[in-house]
Amino acid sequence: MAANLDVAQLGQIAVFADLPESDLDVLRALAQRVELDAEATLFNQGDTADALFVVLTGNLDIHVRVEGGREHLVAHMGPGNVVGETSLFVSGLRSASARTTAPTVLLRFPDGALRAMMGAAAASACRIIYRLAQALAARLRAADAHIAEMSREDRVAVFDDDLDRLRRIFFTDWALTATKSPSESGE
Repeated sequence: MAANLDVAQLGQIAVFADLPESDLDVLRALAQRVELDAEATLFNQGDTADALFVVLTGNLDIHVRVEGGREHLVAHMGPGNVVGETSLFVSGLRSASARTTAPTVLLRFPDGALRAMMGAAAASACRIIYRLAQALAARLRAADAHIAEMSREDRVAVFDDDLDRLRRIFFTDWALTATKSPSESGE
């Protein structure tokens, strides 16, 4: 459990906002506090994905390594952002690297504990997973807009490697089926 973390702090994180206090208590019990100095690596592309993180303070840059070893900055994540949540839904390796740009405090939520909660079919698990799926959907929508912008005919240069990278990240078969939200299922 993350020391000095209260339910009110968790409730201020956008992805967890408006969850019942009982759900926030569950999350608080799972959370592990991680403190990193500036320029520290949280995880590298290719590492085993085993947890998701929420940025409390500080910032992370998300980089993707492409052919030839070049790195591209794909996102800058600040307080309240969720990082690495895809690992909960799709086992495997990290698709990007995350490095701090300032001293950063995060909450780590191990995938195993979240999956165990899902396996128990707890209502709180359904609500929490639904919120994470909403965050992923918002990120996918932003990627769609980015792809559309990159594909505009009047753009001078379209970077095929960027388009291919985005397609691989966001348009893969995640072997998940759509489920109803907790509110649709009467919870």
